[in-house]
Amino acid sequence: MKLNKLFSKIPVWALMFAILLSLTPVTGAADTAGVSDVREGVWYYDDVNYVLGRGLMAETSVSPSMFSPNEPLSREMLAEILYNMSGVADHADAEGWIEASGVLDGVDIGHSVTREQMAVILYNYAKYIGVAPQGAWAIRLDFADVADISDWAVESLMFCVLNNIVTGRPGGIFDPKTAITRAETAVMLRRFLAAEDIAGIALEAYIYALPLVIMDLTEKNITNVKDDFGAPLGQFYHIRRPSTHEDRYIVRPNIDTPYSHAYLDLSGEPVIFSKPETDIYSSIVVFDAYTNCVAILGTGGLDDGQAAIYALCGPGFDGEIPDQAVRIDVPTNMAWLLARTEGEDIAKLRSIQDAMELVPLSEYGNPDYVPPKGTYSPEYDYVPLMRLMEMDIETFFNAFNELSAVNPGTTADLPALQRFAEIGVGTGYTFDMGAFSPHTQRALRGVPAEAMSMLTSVQRNISEGYFYFVDNWLYMADSIARFGTNYKFRAVIAVTGIGANPVEMAVYPTANIDSDGEMLNGNNRYVIRFEEGQMPPCDEFWSVTAYDLNGFLIDNPIQKYAVRSNDPLIVNPDGSVDIYVQSDSPGAELEANWLPVHKDRFTLSMRIYLPQPSVLDQTWKPPYVTKV
Repeated sequence: MKLNKLFSKIPVWALMFAILLSLTPVTGAADTAGVSDVREGVWYYDDVNYVLGRGLMAETSVSPSMFSPNEPLSREMLAEILYNMSGVADHADAEGWIEASGVLDGVDIGHSVTREQMAVILYNYAKYIGVAPQGAWAIRLDFADVADISDWAVESLMFCVLNNIVTGRPGGIFDPKTAITRAETAVMLRRFLAAEDIAGIALEAYIYALPLVIMDLTEKNITNVKDDFGAPLGQFYHIRRPSTHEDRYIVRPNIDTPYSHAYLDLSGEPVIFSKPETDIYSSIVVFDAYTNCVAILGTGGLDDGQAAIYALCGPGFDGEIPDQAVRIDVPTNMAWLLARTEGEDIAKLRSIQDAMELVPLSEYGNPDYVPPKGTYSPEYDYVPLMRLMEMDIETFFNAFNELSAVNPGTTADLPALQRFAEIGVGTGYTFDMGAFSPHTQRALRGVPAEAMSMLTSVQRNISEGYFYFVDNWLYMADSIARFGTNYKFRAVIAVTGIGANPVEMAVYPTANIDSDGEMLNGNNRYVIRFEEGQMPPCDEFWSVTAYDLNGFLIDNPIQKYAVRSNDPLIVNPDGSVDIYVQSDSPGAELEANWLPVHKDRFTLSMRIYLPQPSVLDQTWKPPYVTKV
């Protein structure tokens, strides 16, 4: 679009907001080799690199090979810059937004944008995005020509000086009424956007670091021994029975296979894990500190239920292990063993749990070894996710920095880790909020909430590719538990279902809508009908469990929380099986197939253990939840 044509159609004030609205965090700079009038070493060289790399001013020069740094920023140039960067669907949207945002309140742009006008525009935008100072505040302006600054621009200029967005000219003057040059525009834009750039890197770093931090919080909580809760580091904490509606320590509890947890510190030496032979489902997943599955032991795993001895080794260990032990290399010094053992026979469950043994390599074979007793501290008596959400960003990043020193990322993580190092996040760094301008500090303080909001939206937005629908059931992507560089997916699972199995071990379709797309509600009655020969294809067992909207099991008169393949299900004359999902009994003769819910909204989770290929490739599909 030609400049004059653009300018005649678009009010400058409507376009001014667009450059500020659409400037997304990007680092790096373009090469100015093609711009003949910006030479390396001039005071604005890096800033011009920056704006050209962002595409802000590339098409606003008279010649493509020149930047014209000393030329004033005209209205036409501004219009082109804003048009190039607006990202607004149409100009009517821009006008509506600018009127609501107040970005150009008090600014009447003439032929050229003045230095004080640019300060006001940036301050107004800072207020709009919530990073301007709150309450009464002021600083002293020491410019020699402070009396020439318009009253309506004084507060804005204070903000820009406080955050090093503007500086004076030679002689200690600000020169407020003079048109801002293109070079000065590049400097101001880069300095203003530094907060967004830094906050953008911080958001990416927060998503990356979250699983490691929450793993550490969970470890501290589980190893904080009180009464019958928890076990010391390097020992198993066994859940001795299936969960009930009274259990509120985790959300969406699995009632099929009670858990056994063990957190290990492999920094000093390996840990030897001896597991018994089992004739029921008993699977142990080894996770690294970032919640990636390292190995699967037990049912469906390396030994497939046979007795076995494993040496769990941290990074860099090159010593000897017992001849009979199978070496498992864990890429981090923190490791988590999560065992799931079928809980239908409580006595057998407990005997298997009691036969699981962990011992440091140096004590292996020592009949007199006595595991250390646990200790308790009120400091670690918390719900891990709640504690995570209470952490300010400085505490969070410095916790990550310390943890990452002994729990390194992978080679594939290096590009991300190099970006994070720019803001003091990573091994050997200290994240210091005081090192940033007040403007940037305010942007950084909003990062944790923004991250949680992003993770919530990922769960709802199937276009991200981490979740997908099969009819009215929601599935998780096949990369679960082996996340690679899918940091966002990894973080989502860390806060909503930490310790989820890889898909070859279990698949977890969930439903909160019926076949008509309406929310499941216990004021209605539903049926899930498995046609003859269409029960979930698996090599172990399956279940369907109901939860309230907080993710807890639902209290009911018969204390039944799931329908399982091991139940004595009633088969219809045609060979089909109906599961009755409703708040009232379908009749005593059908209660074996009854999944009780309450008269309120609820959700369902299907668990399919050791799913067959037809489940993984969706050749088999779970039946609709149908309202009757």
